[in-house]
Amino acid sequence: MDTTVIKCNIHEPTDSSLIADALRCVSKVVHEFRSRGLSIYTRFSQKSAKKLVLAILGAKDEEERKDLYAARIEKAKPVIYQRRLFLEAEKKTGTEIKGTFGTLPELFDKLEKIVSQTERRVIFEERVPTSEKIVSVFESHCDIIVKDRRETQFGHKVMVTTGPSRLILDFEVLAGNPADAEVFENSLERLTGVTGRVPTQVAADGGFSSIENVEHAKGLGVKDVAFSKYRGLEILDMCKTVGVFKALRNFRAGIEGDISNLKRGFDIFKCVWKGLYGFVKQAWSRVCAYNLALLHTS
Repeated sequence: MDTTVIKCNIHEPTDSSLIADALRCVSKVVHEFRSRGLSIYTRFSQKSAKKLVLAILGAKDEEERKDLYAARIEKAKPVIYQRRLFLEAEKKTGTEIKGTFGTLPELFDKLEKIVSQTERRVIFEERVPTSEKIVSVFESHCDIIVKDRRETQFGHKVMVTTGPSRLILDFEVLAGNPADAEVFENSLERLTGVTGRVPTQVAADGGFSSIENVEHAKGLGVKDVAFSKYRGLEILDMCKTVGVFKALRNFRAGIEGDISNLKRGFDIFKCVWKGLYGFVKQAWSRVCAYNLALLHTS
């Protein structure tokens, strides 16, 4: 068992670009209303908004950058206050306005959240918790994934489980950025449900290591559990002999090659299908293709 990250199809989420994306969506809605014979006045200009984005990118110092962000926020806030006007216009059309941003209420919720997090982070220099951040107007399901000291990734963490055949026995798109140790028990139970039996031996990365996980696995009927890092565990607590532990630890290293083959050979570094449902569908389609190709060559 091991986890990896699959990226979402989004651009680098800067505060200014997120506000620009949301306002661009509002502008599209205005054009949609006008095409249906309704005229709505909005208090922002896309041209001036674009100029502000470029000015923020080229700011000479932090003080100038803050002033430009403050101006950006002041241009976005009046649009938020027009929520009721837009919803009333939508009722007059008799049909729900939808787009890549979702529904109208969702769009205004996103815009309000983006403006709030920008104000808190840039103007008031607060540390905004990851759970309260939004990183895309279009793919709002996207999680912020930080693994060790590696660069921040925007996508979803996935759990991959393979066997001696190298086939992927189970694949799960996880919600949020849970620690590996937190998802071990559920993944082991999922595997038991998929295969219809409890595995005799389990090997996993050191991040899954904990006394509770060993006890849970042994309670299900697993004979040997090998984590590449001990973290307060003795080898004989996990496996019946040191030789079995070393064999399982070496076997576990093979999943790195399986994940690499899945990502490189079946182009799963990034999922570009829209929405969370599309993300999961595309990821699973690649997993099925990987297994079929492996069966074909075996």
